[in-house]
Amino acid sequence: MKETLTVDRFTRKELDKLLAYRGDVVLTITMPTHRTGGPELREDRIRFKNLLNEAQGQLEEFNADESVQKTTLRPLVELQDDENFWEHQGDGLVAFVGVKSGEADLFATYRMPVEFESRCVVDHRPDVAPLVQVVQGDGRYFVLAVSPNRVRLFEGSRFGLTEIEHAAMPENLVEALRIDEYKEHLQFHSVGADSSGGDAIYHGQGGSDLDRRKATELTSYFRRIDDALAEALGTGEAPLVFAGVEYLYPIFKEATRYSALLDEPVAGNPDDLSAQDLFEKAWPLVHQQYRTGLDEKLERLSKAVTTDLGETDPDKVFASSLDGAVETLYVSKKAWISGQADDSNRVLIRTGEAGEAGTSSSRGEHRNAIEDIVNRVLQYGGTVYYVEPEDLPESSELAAQYRYPVAEQVASS
Repeated sequence: MKETLTVDRFTRKELDKLLAYRGDVVLTITMPTHRTGGPELREDRIRFKNLLNEAQGQLEEFNADESVQKTTLRPLVELQDDENFWEHQGDGLVAFVGVKSGEADLFATYRMPVEFESRCVVDHRPDVAPLVQVVQGDGRYFVLAVSPNRVRLFEGSRFGLTEIEHAAMPENLVEALRIDEYKEHLQFHSVGADSSGGDAIYHGQGGSDLDRRKATELTSYFRRIDDALAEALGTGEAPLVFAGVEYLYPIFKEATRYSALLDEPVAGNPDDLSAQDLFEKAWPLVHQQYRTGLDEKLERLSKAVTTDLGETDPDKVFASSLDGAVETLYVSKKAWISGQADDSNRVLIRTGEAGEAGTSSSRGEHRNAIEDIVNRVLQYGGTVYYVEPEDLPESSELAAQYRYPVAEQVASS
């Protein structure tokens, strides 16, 4: 069976909307999903049903009355029976339901190319922490595969690529510019234009005049593509990798308004490359750029935590996050502190020992207090990166870089 990946677009704008939302009850559910149907589809729906049962228990512990419980769960119960929805999934699913004054006024689902833990959280605000990796540098990117014969746009993660269809995207050069009238004068030759790279040249009667005309039309072609990109992606939050023969890249770079275009393209004719082929060539470029930038940030962090411009203690970081002092937060992908944040008293209430994510039983134990810190940092305009444990100083679970010295402020709180 051919594996397909269905994803929903999630940008910083959507994140900001969720960060601003407050409700009497907000339920967040995350879970891993499978791209293919068959037995895996049944497995996903059973997992979702089990999470709904767990959510009902949490709603009771949250002191939500029976009517609010039913209102919160109703759209998710309906979703459970939506066979078409479950047949089109990504690698992970996030669902939010918010209730105010007895009415559900927030319901959103995001099928993502990122795997999530199976868990549910009931609070007064959405738990957006699982989605942070989608909008950080190693979580989401795009690949534009272009030749005169074909245009394809892909959304990617560190797990793979999925093709995106957009009505405004031209299919090819001829369709974009309607150049059939002189097609007989034009002969396209690819010189070594295989998957390893190569150049392409245009030959035709008319010599340099035709070459200039062709360059002009390629620019127009790429501007049509760029208009479609602007509609689909905006002006550039996630990295964009260009895949095409080398001579096309500088023309596209000149034509595009997309600000996060990578300097290094996937060189070669992409027409015969599958999504997996393109992923194997594009992902190392994206990851290298992300890793280079991250290493520079981590070097600054290692210096900051030796002064009052940084901190690794979760309790102190949390208190500072409530004041908007945290500019950048780095969190171990394996970090877990069972418990939750108490904003009023500016403390983390622990219900278990710190350790790796994954185990939970009672309400307090399946709340990760570190994710509360993540949410607060984001709410105050900070940036969050999930990193490998070895990237953090002093074997810590997290580390913060502050906007200003906060030692006295934390000590007096």
